[in-house]
Amino acid sequence: MTEVDLYNLSPTLRLLGMGVLIALLPLAWTLYSSRNQPVNSKLRAITVLTLFLTFDLVLFGSFTRLTDSGLGCPDWPGCYGSASPIGAVAHIDAAQTAMPTGPVTK
Repeated sequence: MTEVDLYNLSPTLRLLGMGVLIALLPLAWTLYSSRNQPVNSKLRAITVLTLFLTFDLVLFGSFTRLTDSGLGCPDWPGCYGSASPIGAVAHIDAAQTAMPTGPVTK
């Protein structure tokens, strides 16, 4: 008998790594562009960047909620035994095939 992990965290860790990389790009650009500026100017630039990214997060969250895009996994956070929907693609496809009007589809 083979052991099966309860959760497969590798897709989640890859997604987390990509998110960190994408999040660090604007911060690095802001700090690089204001490298010769006084501290107040650097703090102002980081504050503006933080406000923009927070507004962006709220906007994407509301878009996800209003379009019912977040309903891809009915048993979240398990998502068919994987830690993310990326790792559960085969299970989601099987659920959609078995029940086309089920909880995975709209």
